[in-house]
Amino acid sequence: MAIKVEWEGRHGLYRKYYGTLAIEDIMKANLEFIGDERSDDLRYVIADFLDVEKSSIGAADISKISIFDKPAERNIQRLKIAFVVRGETQQALARLYQHESADNSWECEVFDSVEEARKWI
Repeated sequence: MAIKVEWEGRHGLYRKYYGTLAIEDIMKANLEFIGDERSDDLRYVIADFLDVEKSSIGAADISKISIFDKPAERNIQRLKIAFVVRGETQQALARLYQHESADNSWECEVFDSVEEARKWI
């Protein structure tokens, strides 16, 4: 799994996922993101999954990710996460994360294109 990470100024992060995706890839990327001192000033993340060819992530994995992200909410508030996905399965998983994270201060939305995501953020 390759992940392209681009910090966009002080307040933005763009992550593009390629190839085969597993929960370990997401967890590793989230650990790196949370451990980066720039994350304290972050206001948005664009998570672009359009080039994911295969994924082993299921509903149980989404629950793990949302629980794992909970402590980061204390340091990173008012965060918008834009999931850019294609296909019913990816959309359902992104919406599941949105639902599982509904009680935290982060806003999550699901989009079909990066352009739509950028308009929202």
